Amino acid sequence: MRKVTIVRQHTRSGRVVRSHSRKLQSAILDVKKKYKIKTPIEAEIIDESKGSSLGHTDSVLDSKTKKPVKHIVRLESSKIKKEGENIDSIIHHELGHIVDKEKGDMVKKPKGKAVIAAIKKTEAYKKIKGDKYAAKPAEMFARAYAQDRSGKTSKKEVQSGLAWERKDFKSVKAKMKNV
Repeated sequence: MRKVTIVRQHTRSGRVVRSHSRKLQSAILDVKKKYKIKTPIEAEIIDESKGSSLGHTDSVLDSKTKKPVKHIVRLESSKIKKEGENIDSIIHHELGHIVDKEKGDMVKKPKGKAVIAAIKKTEAYKKIKGDKYAAKPAEMFARAYAQDRSGKTSKKEVQSGLAWERKDFKSVKAKMKNV
């Protein structure tokens, strides 16, 4: 089995949480296998960016075909720790963006549209529909992917509308099975 390239592990304290690195590598290998992703995925575990993001994914696209040639997943280790967020959810959220890109903007295709339609019928959606960022189809898809894959949510995520109660997620989960 091929290894995942951890490009950089850097924190101000000089320490990286090894479990984050192992979880990230394992999740990347799983998603590559499940979705037959051949595009290289690099990972960075850092503690240096500005802004509020706990994780971020960049996809480098071929200028002619507009298909991904490389993905870079970045996790902000100290921010994750401070926010008390679930590392599995963050990793799977970022990988949800990769699945979306690899499938040619999944949210614009029938199966992806079905997921978004199911999300828009949930109670959680009512809490975020006014938020221009959180209500973007790509963000909603990544959140649904994360919850479907990790199965974990924090109370804070549910209260803010960024995750679903188990009952509320049932219809979304059913649509995610087709992705």
